Amino acid sequence: MNCLEIITVRITEQNDFEKALEICSHISNTIETGEMINLNIYQSAHYSLDISVHIDWDFQQHNLKKSLLGLQLARGLGNFGRVTHTLWLDKMSTNLNENIKD
Repeated sequence: MNCLEIITVRITEQNDFEKALEICSHISNTIETGEMINLNIYQSAHYSLDISVHIDWDFQQHNLKKSLLGLQLARGLGNFGRVTHTLWLDKMSTNLNENIKD
């Protein structure tokens, strides 16, 4: 089952932005990510100090819980501001490129 784990932080100090990105990189390179499909880090288009880490997982039905990677990212980013950490289940996927005709 595909799941999306999202860890978002609103950083309180401008000079902490790069530090937070470094924490994300370090943690994502040191934790076992066996069922991970993809990891993306986004910056808000409207609030330049907001970072959102999106992790796509292929979890087994019995393993629907926040990952060790997500928990470590949430803990590390918590040093820079308020963190939210959620897990989303894929209920419907659409590939829009398949619907485009030449």
